[in-house]
This record gives sequence, structure tokens and C-alpha cells, in this order.
Amino acid sequence: MKLIRCFVPLCVVLLLVLGCSSHASHNGAAANGLTKTATFEGGVLYTTSGGGGSGKFYVASLAGSWEEMGRQYGGLLAGQMADFYNVAVNGYFIGKQGATYDQVLAGAQAMYAMYTPELAQLIDGTAETSGLGADKQKIMAALMGMIFGCSSMDAWGAYSADGSMVTGRNWDTGSGKFDGFGGYLAAIVYKPNTAGAIPFVDVNYVGSLGMQNGMNAAGVFLDLQDGTMSDPGVFNQREPACFRLVDFLQQCSSLAAMDGPFSTTRPNLGLIINGSSANDARVYEWSASYDTKIRLGDGLLAASNHYIDPSWQNLPPIGDGAPYGYTKERLANLLAMAEKYKGKIDPTVMMQIFDTAIPNGGPSFLNMPDFETYYHIVAAPAQLTLWLKAPGWSGWEKMDLRSLLTH
Repeated sequence: MKLIRCFVPLCVVLLLVLGCSSHASHNGAAANGLTKTATFEGGVLYTTSGGGGSGKFYVASLAGSWEEMGRQYGGLLAGQMADFYNVAVNGYFIGKQGATYDQVLAGAQAMYAMYTPELAQLIDGTAETSGLGADKQKIMAALMGMIFGCSSMDAWGAYSADGSMVTGRNWDTGSGKFDGFGGYLAAIVYKPNTAGAIPFVDVNYVGSLGMQNGMNAAGVFLDLQDGTMSDPGVFNQREPACFRLVDFLQQCSSLAAMDGPFSTTRPNLGLIINGSSANDARVYEWSASYDTKIRLGDGLLAASNHYIDPSWQNLPPIGDGAPYGYTKERLANLLAMAEKYKGKIDPTVMMQIFDTAIPNGGPSFLNMPDFETYYHIVAAPAQLTLWLKAPGWSGWEKMDLRSLLTH
């Protein structure tokens, strides 16, 4: 089975190396459990606690215009971006995949031409302070990740321990592609000074602008999954869908408010977007070729990599096992685990579910051939709190983002 290039011709997972090289350091644990490590032009850099028992992650809080936020991003994470470029571009994309620098740059420049003005300003601002220069910064921004897989589950109402929403999510692709890169994940909080813009966080590989997981200050959480087995159509002339998710999070203060944008906007390829809020959830089966179907649930929703709304017609059949990414098995396992823990699902239980491999009744590619789960996320949208785990790098690291998103 081939891997699906998720957004653009230039795709590879990107990285972030622990070890801060920002211009000013200030140590000390904040009230939210994050440790403040540096500031730059109004931006602040934190690390998680290490409470998961292994590696930590960076959390950056940026505010101002998009260019100002870019300058803060580059200034706070200049050293990590230099390491990231060397490992991702020189080591992986050129060294292992055999691409030339000119090919990489051409792909990045083509992507840069498709960015929204705001994201282009973000890249330009980052290049001013990261030390990489404009071309290398564009390359970093374009290396958005090659995915095939991913799964999610929302539990609330009768399924959760206290009735409030708990969401779990896996990010998967081919095995052996990006081993050892878990420490290169970061949570970047954006607080644009644009009138009416809602602050949001993007959990991604450092420097990458293709949103895979995000949550806004209104408590709306989104995660992206491949849907090309159900809709193989690709429309390269359209704005990449991952940039539209950035717009949706800034504009929509409720999950229901996203129904319209998802229904009227066609993505560049078939996707499945899981959305959750404090007491509501949706699965948007977001087709590039046909339509959008919105799946609702009564306390439980789960998704893998095929469209399952009963109103779809004439979609490609989905088979079993590795040739189809175990998509049926992962969905069935999630639903069975939800029934097993009905009424008891809290963040800890959701972590246990997503820590479980497919052969053991869970959704995750752990120690399996063909595919690999590179990170897991659990979200409590009502508390604006995330937990992030990268197997081989960290345990479950807590990110309480309430103070960063709302102040």
C-alpha cells in the first residue's frame, strides 16, 4: 500500500530538538505547571514538566501581528530550527530520500505561493530572527508531514466519567519513516492582534505550518485524518485544507459554527476531521470530490480513515488488514474499548486506550510492521488542556493552556 502525500508535493515529518538557545532565559515553574525558559520580543517559551517520566516538549506563546509572531517564533526556537533543518532536510529528505536541494526549494517556493497572507507573514517574520534565511525557512514551513492513518475518539455524556468531553487522537504513517523524532514536537500558541481573531494552539513539528491538531480559546479541538481511501481525488490548485483549519479555529467560537465552513469549503484532498468541544462532537467526512457529511453521536464518536456516514453512495470498498491500513480494525477496537470503559472515561483512561496496540484491542501501531504511531494526543477541551506523548521520546506530558490562550 502506498503512503498518501497529505497536502503538497514536498512532505516529510519535521522536528524540534530540546535545548533552548533563545536570547533571554528566565527559569521557574508557572502556575499552569509549565516551566518558563525564555522570552523574545513579547513571546514566551516554556517546557512541559517531564511528569510523563521521559522527554519534555516546548510550548511557545506568541502574540501580535503575524510578522511579529514569526519573529518571536524564530527568536525563541532559533537553535531548534537549525537542528531541525539539518536533520529533516539534509539528513532525511536529501540524505535518505535522495532529493536535491533545488527540488526541495522549488517545492517550498510553490507552497509559499499558496499560503494565506497571514501565514506568509509568519514565515517572513520567522526568517528574520531564526538565522536560517528566507529560503530555508520556506523549506521548513513546507515540510508538513507524510501521513497515512490516524484515528480519533470522543467520549462525553454517559461515556465519560463526569459527562465532560475527552478526546483521544493518534498520528500515524509508515513505519521507520521518522523514528527518533518525537522530541521535535511543539505546541505553538498564536494570539493574533487581528480584530475578532480567536487565539489557538497548533501541535506540530517545529516550524511546520500544516495544521494536524489544533484547539482554540473557545475550547474547540480539531484533528486531521487521511480520507483518501474513500475519496482518492486530489486538487492541487486548491488552497491546502490544513491552512483552512487555521482560519476555522480563529473564526469559530463553537463547534456548531464550523458546520457551515466545512460544508461550503472543498478541501484539496479527501480528509476526515474530528472536532470536539466541552459537550459536543462532530466527525466531518470532508470530501474533495463530492460533499461533506457531518456525523454526530450520543456520547461517543470514533473515526479512522474511511467515510462511514450511511448516506454516502458509490464509495470505494474498504477491505481488511494492512493493505487498507487496518482502518476497519482500528475503528472497531475504539468502539469496543469505549463500551468496555463506558461511564469511566477520563483523560487517564483515554490515555490507556490510545496506549493499546491494535493486536491487543486498541487503535495504535506499536511494534507493528508497515505502520507506526508517532504521537498520541488526549484533549480536555473544557479545561483547555492537552496531553502529548511521543513513543520512544516521552510519556504523557500535560499542557494546561488556559492561561496562555485566554490572557
